[in-house]
Amino acid sequence: MLRQLANDNLGITLLPGLIDDFQTEKPYQAITLWDVLEHVYDPVAMLRHCDRVLQKGGHIFLQVPNHRGLTYRLKTLLCRLKLKRSDFKHFGFPWHVYAFDKKSLMAMFAKLDYQIVLMESWSSEAKGGKRSRWSHFIKNRCWHEYILCVAKKPL
Repeated sequence: MLRQLANDNLGITLLPGLIDDFQTEKPYQAITLWDVLEHVYDPVAMLRHCDRVLQKGGHIFLQVPNHRGLTYRLKTLLCRLKLKRSDFKHFGFPWHVYAFDKKSLMAMFAKLDYQIVLMESWSSEAKGGKRSRWSHFIKNRCWHEYILCVAKKPL
């Protein structure tokens, strides 16, 4: 149904299947993994599958929730102190298999010899145009609730 919707309304052909089985004659210049890696059981294997279909010098763009973000830490503290009723289970298993931070993303891309081009965090509040005077400081230290990462495949 979604494939038909994409084809009819956007003129995009979506192919069914897993990236493990995907074959292409022409490598891609970029691959986007927006809110994907935290849901897969082997994120390094997922990146290796992407590497297989990505051209040399190509880029992987990804976003993941930031396990070390200040919002995540504050929510965790409030739940432990019983000051907040919701334990935001959607961040945990089975919905999110892995939790990431700046260090873990750097380690995964190092295994592939990829160069990190950009690594920063952002808050969902920024979508509404809200910015605090601390936003730049927090963003550059990857303390916001999401991490945006762009990595380049070696030539």
